[in-house]
Amino acid sequence: MRGSADPSPARRPGAPPERAVEADLLGLVAEVAGLAAVALVVTGEEGPRLRGHWWRGGAAAPAPDAGALLAEASRGTPGAVSAAAAIEGGGEAVLIGTADPGAGVPAATAAHAMEAFAGLLASRLGLVAAQRRAEEARARMAALVEAGVGLGLESSLDDLLARIVASARTLVGARYAALGVLDATGTQLARFVTAGLSDEERERIGALPRGRGILGVLIRDAAPLRLNHIGDDPRSSGFPPHHPPMDSFLGVPIALRGEAFGNLYLTDKAGGPFTEEDEAIALTLAAQAAVAVDNVRRYERERRRADEIESVTEVARAVLSTLDLDALLPLVARRARRLTGADTVGVALRDGDELVFRYAHGVDALGLEGSSGPADMESLAAALRGSLGAPAVQACALTIADEAAGALVAVGWRPFDEGARRLLETFSSQVAVALANARRVSGEREALRELARREAAAAAEQAAADGLRRTVEAQERERARIARELHDESGQVLTALALHLRALEADVVSDEIRARIAEMRRSLASASAGLRELATRLRPSAVEEHGLADAVEELAAQLRRGGLAVDVDARGAPEGLPVEVQTVVFRVVQESLTNIARHSGAEHASVVLAARRGRLRLVVEDDGRGFDPGAPTERLGIAGIRERVELLGGDLRIESTPGAGTAVVVDIDVA
Repeated sequence: MRGSADPSPARRPGAPPERAVEADLLGLVAEVAGLAAVALVVTGEEGPRLRGHWWRGGAAAPAPDAGALLAEASRGTPGAVSAAAAIEGGGEAVLIGTADPGAGVPAATAAHAMEAFAGLLASRLGLVAAQRRAEEARARMAALVEAGVGLGLESSLDDLLARIVASARTLVGARYAALGVLDATGTQLARFVTAGLSDEERERIGALPRGRGILGVLIRDAAPLRLNHIGDDPRSSGFPPHHPPMDSFLGVPIALRGEAFGNLYLTDKAGGPFTEEDEAIALTLAAQAAVAVDNVRRYERERRRADEIESVTEVARAVLSTLDLDALLPLVARRARRLTGADTVGVALRDGDELVFRYAHGVDALGLEGSSGPADMESLAAALRGSLGAPAVQACALTIADEAAGALVAVGWRPFDEGARRLLETFSSQVAVALANARRVSGEREALRELARREAAAAAEQAAADGLRRTVEAQERERARIARELHDESGQVLTALALHLRALEADVVSDEIRARIAEMRRSLASASAGLRELATRLRPSAVEEHGLADAVEELAAQLRRGGLAVDVDARGAPEGLPVEVQTVVFRVVQESLTNIARHSGAEHASVVLAARRGRLRLVVEDDGRGFDPGAPTERLGIAGIRERVELLGGDLRIESTPGAGTAVVVDIDVA
């Protein structure tokens, strides 16, 4: 009875189809060769591997050991039958069986069948291996093409280098990959990009390599290098502390048109040392990487050139549109630092025999701003190299009329290339133009500012005059309105009341009541007279019609008729005073004389007007009882006088002593 293969990988669900076919073939071998059990063992570099086995019986048996089967066949155990056939590509297919005496198959027939089936299985295994290798090769080629396409999509050099390393590590099955970028001299590594190392591992390793040992071999000889064991090569210098162990090695140069950009390094191939195929893939990827690096470099050069043009144009516009160095210098420093790759850029201006850094941008900006140095560019660069400790210092003079009026300085840790120096010279010439313009316009700007100040003062003075005129006009209009209301309304009411009292007096018989009515009529007449006087005082003054001197003289005449001696001396009053000024002065005189007549008890008063050197002085004096000017008072007259004087921007002094009279002194600028 035919049994089935054991529950080995050949018969598990999901196993490769060829395994199932091989299991069926083993059953057929057993039937044809008359075997009680048969096994297929494949030998190769990894040793013997049991590919499958078959036996007769109703129960599954444990899978035999491949090594034990080979040993049993080699010892010639009775009943053991074996046959072997070479597999194309390496290794052998070995059939090992146990004869079944009850099957009746001659030994020669069994041996012949075993040899035939061994050859058949070896051919099949070689074909499967070849197909697998072809599929893997196609997959690697597809991945290589995809990697090349991906490299062409990168526009940033940093991103491109990272993609190259990651792609190389994946394509050749390496545990670690790295790309070393050569410096400008081509003798050591300036950058080292890795893949496969964690951040913690990179931090523990410390400083990245510069190109000694095996890495330096490719720098000196730009040719592929493949090693089974790095440590066996006498040129190896070992690894630094905390560096992970590495065994196999593959390195290829990255170059285009004879110019070496760097080297691609791969270590620890999975499954064994690197092969020629791995080397070919690495070389192909390196060639693709070289083209991609060249394209990115061209793109970055064009982008940098575009940035240079844009920045130079921006600074030129700023130079033409502003003379404010505090706004221009920061712009120049920022643009120059970005385009030149400098760590710090500073702008210094001349102060006596030295240059003082007015603005700086970058790493050492705070240390540079406010510092000073010699006006000679070479001496300035040497001084900054010493004070800042930076090896690269480029200083360009801001030249105005063959004199260094300042300097534009770039500070860095790597030498500046020709493009950076050219940019600094361009920016320095633009700043020099701006500085010259600022100096040239400085005097004109100050003159314009002085002119603007004078015009503003004149405008303010005119506005004050207009405001004064409008204020005085408004006050006079309000006084006239109140005078009309007193005359037209209150005066008429008092007149009507007087008529009613007269009629009432005629109708009353009692002498006592008639006497009281007569007293009321006299009080009413007195009130009417006071109201008429108030309305007269509130009416617009005669200043506009007769002038200040005549208006004051008219006031004095009114008071003289009331019994107060008033002297007026207005010979010093200037001609051509603005009407609003004359009106305010008149109201001050009017209020002062009214206060004298009502409160001072004076017998004599005087008014003096005089002007000298653009200043008008008014003095109203009396010989009355006087008062204490510092004592609180509820008199509205003094408050009104003060308000009017302040309206003109003048000064008011009240000189008085109890029992010694009073003098009101007003000074007003009228120039």
